[in-house]
Amino acid sequence: MRKLAWSTGSGLALVWCALLSCVPPDPSAGGRPTELSAQVLDDAVVLTWRDNATNEARYVVERSESSATEGFSDVASLSENTSRYRDTAVVQGAVYWYRVSAVFRTGNRATSPTIEVTVDSASAPPAAPTRLSARAASESAIDLTWTDASNDEVGFILERASSDQGPFAEIARPARNATSYQDGELERQTTYFYRLRAYNSAGESQHSNVASATTLAQADLSPPTVPGNVTATATSPSAITVSWDASTDDVAGVKEYRLYLNNLVVKRGPETSAMVTGLASNTMYCFEVDAVDNVDKASARSTQACATTPQQGQVPNTPGSVTAQTVAFNQINLTWTDTSNNEQGFRIERAQGTMGTFTQIGQVGANVTTFQSTGLRHSTVYCYRVKAFNASGESDYSMPTQNSCNATRELPPNPPSGLDGGVLNISAGNYNIVRLTWVDNSNDPNDGGSENGFSILQSTQGPDGGFQAVQQTGANTRQFDRTLLNPNTTYYFRVAAFTQNYTSAPSNAVSVLTPPAPNAPTALDAGALAVAQPDGGRQVDLTWLDNSTDEVGFRVETATAANGPYTTVRGADGGFLTVPADTTAYTVGGLMPNVLYFFRVRAAGANAWHSTAAQTSARTAP
Repeated sequence: MRKLAWSTGSGLALVWCALLSCVPPDPSAGGRPTELSAQVLDDAVVLTWRDNATNEARYVVERSESSATEGFSDVASLSENTSRYRDTAVVQGAVYWYRVSAVFRTGNRATSPTIEVTVDSASAPPAAPTRLSARAASESAIDLTWTDASNDEVGFILERASSDQGPFAEIARPARNATSYQDGELERQTTYFYRLRAYNSAGESQHSNVASATTLAQADLSPPTVPGNVTATATSPSAITVSWDASTDDVAGVKEYRLYLNNLVVKRGPETSAMVTGLASNTMYCFEVDAVDNVDKASARSTQACATTPQQGQVPNTPGSVTAQTVAFNQINLTWTDTSNNEQGFRIERAQGTMGTFTQIGQVGANVTTFQSTGLRHSTVYCYRVKAFNASGESDYSMPTQNSCNATRELPPNPPSGLDGGVLNISAGNYNIVRLTWVDNSNDPNDGGSENGFSILQSTQGPDGGFQAVQQTGANTRQFDRTLLNPNTTYYFRVAAFTQNYTSAPSNAVSVLTPPAPNAPTALDAGALAVAQPDGGRQVDLTWLDNSTDEVGFRVETATAANGPYTTVRGADGGFLTVPADTTAYTVGGLMPNVLYFFRVRAAGANAWHSTAAQTSARTAP
């Protein structure tokens, strides 16, 4: 309903206002809207104000996103007598400034005071910013950039520390949607650490990653050196590849290169080559390059490098089939036949398994027919194909054959570890033995192949050389007894796992000093006559001289030939020691008549190391 003309002395007008539930104008406002206020909803800002004008033509709502004094633009034009507006073109987390003007038919305006409104009805904290990075901008400033991962933050909290472990302190609050900040007034040649988080009315996000940078030691007054050796090569009728040598910068370091064509930047980045595509065939193009350092100083441009794209023409012939030869658990070598004389090179593709998807893994130049496919998974089938290319296009793929696929070998076994060794104490049957024990680390086929066995490596030269394989064990072995060793000798041992195709690195080295042997007995004598026993057998009485004080017993051995084989005469307890320590005589019974017997006696040490033997012979009685 249209508002009645107001008169400050009109009681009738006040009655009508009461009947219409309207708010009477403020005569002191001079037609200017007053009491401007805002209600923030989930998807809108609702503005209300007091209408103090009597002859306005319309109302205009203005909004600024930058400040209370500038950047205003009209967001709505409303009819006369309006005192409410709903602004739905708002973004969560944004800050807006509003003002409302009554526009009169004369064109004059009466404008309300400005109010500030923050659109923030978030129900949860914003997502954390990501990819925070820092780089030195000068000897006293560091530039920070990040990715804004949320759309409902009110702003960001930037923190700084002198260590990646903190403590961190707040240094700035960048505005919403900000993705960069320069931290200034820093110490020169000093490393600073930064982290960032977003916030809104519901709370604060998690921190971003920690990024660091070191301010420059001095002002960077010089630009980088000019990129050198710029070359341009046509790679197809529509593409040219440009490459150059890296530039250097004495202070800030090179950040990127810019590639120019006709004075326009067509490529930029840290790489020292770039391919420009979408070119016309049979056309010359000339390029220049400059370098930009980390404080945005640019070098002079390089000399021009020009190339002419070729006309559309004959593509190369299809190369011959690939032969894949396995050479290791992670490498397959490829060969193929070059059937063209006009290719610029070959592109190699690989698939995992016979039904896998092919992807390009490499490229070689013209007339090259070999390639090493590395970084492969063990015990896995790979298939390969090759195509030739030149400026006119690509050939068909090479023909797949059975030889185009092959499987990598199994993983080499992991080396054993924890090798330990020691001399066994003397016991029945245990003589001249060093027992080795180790940890078998090759039981998981996905982390080092399962071994076929272990090689025992032995040296007397030291822990770093002279090792030779002296014996092998079966798979899953964790213990081995090494025999036939010399007394009073330091032996060094290592153990290595092996499979059909590989031998692992050796284990740690362990050293064992074998104990010294007791002194050998001497003056062994069989007596003047090998006498007969009452049961018809024959016996020989042996005597010898005991030259040792540390033996634990003696072994008496017999044979019927001078070179043996000798048999140990068992002791009374059935053991391998015939008689105890300090014995100097023994009667060997149960012998055959009229046989020449050979005898020897050894002294046995505490760890079963035996001295050399005293020897003699005697013929038994007829």
